[in-house]
Amino acid sequence: MADISPAIATLMTVLKDEFPGVKLDAGNNIQPGTRHTSGIALDIMLNYKKDADARIGRRIMAGLVKNFEAMQWSAFIFTVRNATTNAPVHFWVRGADGTGYGGRKLEAGKYTADTRHEDHIHIDWVNFSMKNTGATYAVNPYRQPPSSQLVGFEAALKIFLKTATDAEVDSIVDTMFASMPVSAPKKPTPAWARGWWKVQQEGQTYYYLIDDTSGASWTYTRPVSQTTPMSNRQNGGSCTFGNAGDMKISWTPLTSNVGTVESFKGSGSALTGSSNRGGALTAERI
Repeated sequence: MADISPAIATLMTVLKDEFPGVKLDAGNNIQPGTRHTSGIALDIMLNYKKDADARIGRRIMAGLVKNFEAMQWSAFIFTVRNATTNAPVHFWVRGADGTGYGGRKLEAGKYTADTRHEDHIHIDWVNFSMKNTGATYAVNPYRQPPSSQLVGFEAALKIFLKTATDAEVDSIVDTMFASMPVSAPKKPTPAWARGWWKVQQEGQTYYYLIDDTSGASWTYTRPVSQTTPMSNRQNGGSCTFGNAGDMKISWTPLTSNVGTVESFKGSGSALTGSSNRGGALTAERI
């Protein structure tokens, strides 16, 4: 059994800070040995069937791709739901060159080896040319490659996971899936909802930005006008709309597997709302 590699340890630190409710399993005491035992693999326990987990998974995958040059991971595996057919799509994404993995770099491809990766993202820094032999292989199959010693990605990955807009995440993930589309067409946001809102709850003021494609994000920083870009983003989510003034926002869970869901009703420029995790809300278009 090998120690957890610096790259795995650093990734775990970032994910624990940003998503403390998500279980991480390095599994480096598994016998007989696997790449986990060699300290170069991590399982991020997210179930693709749960919408909240799926949203976190998209953000993490986008962060891995965005920061690939600094991370140099070898591959990750997961499952997503085809938004049109609702069927599971098992896939993998190859990263670094020269590791022994096939496929096209940073592009999702069908994964047919098994269907075990429906409740977790598997990521590794394996290099198949660094396989151990003989009795050693049974307890520690692989030597740790130089890429698994990289740690300089921590700050940039943390910033991306915390501040990237949903549009940025979607752009990266949609590009990754270019050869095997899985996303439904984006639904446009109705004009009455689009833009900045001042939201108050239990004496606290928040500022919500509803984008053009039914995405939401929020900050404590007051925008100067409707054209002010998002800054100091705290979280993101997705919106569904009914009649003018009817809006539901499902926020990505950060500290548990239960995301905040807020429902608003009103005239279209002044709304009242309720939350599954807090008191009454008011929202006023800025």
